[in-house]
Amino acid sequence: MTKKLLVTALFPALATQVSAINIMLDFDTHSSTFFDNATTGAAARAAVQQAADDLSAAITTKLNAISAGDAGYKNTGTDQSKSVTLDSTIGYTNPNTGATISGLTPALAQDEFKIYVGARSLTGTTLGQGGPGFIGLGAGGSGSNTGTFANAAAAASAASTADMGRGSSIVAGTLSGTIGGANYSTTFAPTLGNLWFDNDNSTTWHYNHNLVPTGTDLYSVALHEILHALGIGTYDAWTNQVSGANWSGANAIASHGTGTGLIDGPGAHIAENTMSARLSDGVMQEVVMDPDIQVNTRKELTELDLAFLRDLGWETVTVPEPSSTLLLGLGSFALLLRRQK
Repeated sequence: MTKKLLVTALFPALATQVSAINIMLDFDTHSSTFFDNATTGAAARAAVQQAADDLSAAITTKLNAISAGDAGYKNTGTDQSKSVTLDSTIGYTNPNTGATISGLTPALAQDEFKIYVGARSLTGTTLGQGGPGFIGLGAGGSGSNTGTFANAAAAASAASTADMGRGSSIVAGTLSGTIGGANYSTTFAPTLGNLWFDNDNSTTWHYNHNLVPTGTDLYSVALHEILHALGIGTYDAWTNQVSGANWSGANAIASHGTGTGLIDGPGAHIAENTMSARLSDGVMQEVVMDPDIQVNTRKELTELDLAFLRDLGWETVTVPEPSSTLLLGLGSFALLLRRQK
């Protein structure tokens, strides 16, 4: 694949676009020798941060703030003598240990999406893993024994979705149930994510995102895993558009020409060896979200990667039509393939 020396100005043609989302990386809540190493830790953090910054520059969706604790996560609906309270929580996976961190009600600033980052030993040829956090929803009710909870439950559902939906059309997940014979439901927008990288010395990592890769490019793998945290292969909105190997989302179909056979066999990636134009220069490249990456190569965001994000409900920068002189073929490389999850 074509290699680039620099990715610090990934979208020169889109410089006038205003980004909205702010992908915040947390390397320190669960400290890791991978990112605190005296020799390579700073470069490793910088590579993952650059991947987050490039995605932040490409996504223009606005997300409302969520207040901490009861103010943002607990919502009550009332109707005459009936009261229903929905108590939302979010959580994530400790990126270093795999332990569940649950029952959280943190404050999230406007447009903030927070990802906890770490490293651990991964089996086989897996380079990294990433995904969204998870959600919890409890319901309680009070009132006399007469009547039903229907109106109170509907009011609580609307208030809860208004907070946890963050004013966006992106559905990370929906939880529902019944109380007092009445249905309730909350739709959750993106809130938290988690990702981790292989650290058992079976991977020769290339840390410096400003240099041509000599090994497995951490920047490229970070792009891939952050996209999982943003919903590719993971959100309800993804699952709802996958049927076997086929994709039904209009944006990806328009970009690729067809949705048939566009999804990898297990269902969480774009099909292997799918090509699309890079955002930076229009050159054709294997998409970031196929399941493999070759050593000594760098992947950048492509038009098709962004099209899948739009199918999930994210808004993105407008990709200009590339000049025909930039649509160059890629040579073949006999290099080791490593898996990304």
